[in-house]
Amino acid sequence: LSGCLTHYFHNLLAPMLGYAELALRDLDKESQSAQYVQEIVKAATRAKDLVKQILTLSHKVDHRQEDLKPIRLEPVVREGLGLVRASIPSTVEIVQSLDVEGCHVLVNPTHIHQVVLNLCTNAYHAMREGGGAINIALKKVELNKDDLRIHHMKLNAGTYMLLKVTDSGTGMDKETVARIFDPYFTTKKKGEGTGLGLAVVNGIIKSYGGHISVYSELGFGSSFNIYLPCRGERMQAANIRRVTEL
Repeated sequence: LSGCLTHYFHNLLAPMLGYAELALRDLDKESQSAQYVQEIVKAATRAKDLVKQILTLSHKVDHRQEDLKPIRLEPVVREGLGLVRASIPSTVEIVQSLDVEGCHVLVNPTHIHQVVLNLCTNAYHAMREGGGAINIALKKVELNKDDLRIHHMKLNAGTYMLLKVTDSGTGMDKETVARIFDPYFTTKKKGEGTGLGLAVVNGIIKSYGGHISVYSELGFGSSFNIYLPCRGERMQAANIRRVTEL
């Protein structure tokens, strides 16, 4: 339902944004009217971004073949962390332990940036009062058929890249952890978040045949574990299978 509705919203937003941008061309950039129209453009752009988030949330991620690349995650994660560093205060330390070798995964790099930004921003919010550290680790792991993790996570045996994001923040109770990936659920104050961030991350990871889980305790921070299948391994997501078979 959300996938169908967002397409309708997108079709409505496209002409709004297009005509607003055309109107800006005919207006004096310093005029009050131009400022008003610019606000319309900003609002429509935010709405367009929200539509993309809801599409991701409904697991209808647009995996166009030209956007999917067999990449090593290390440089992409490092780029994402560069954006994070520029957006959070120096009271929060970023500690990296990234495997420079690893294996290739078939993904859209922009989605990986989005995952890193969302997880690190949430980690910052959990530490913004007292500061702390965000630890980001990346390594290659093997999951065999006897590994209990593959049954719990419903993954196929094979080679995966494990991205782990851990913070030293306030942590969460069991009730919050149980709802952390629910759409529109948030522990932030009104106006600070939509509650879509982690739901979108979950949608992205699942669309690539991966898995995301969280472990947290009040007063002891939180740890998110993301498994992404290496290229050439069996992938659960039907859309990824289709692309790799082309």
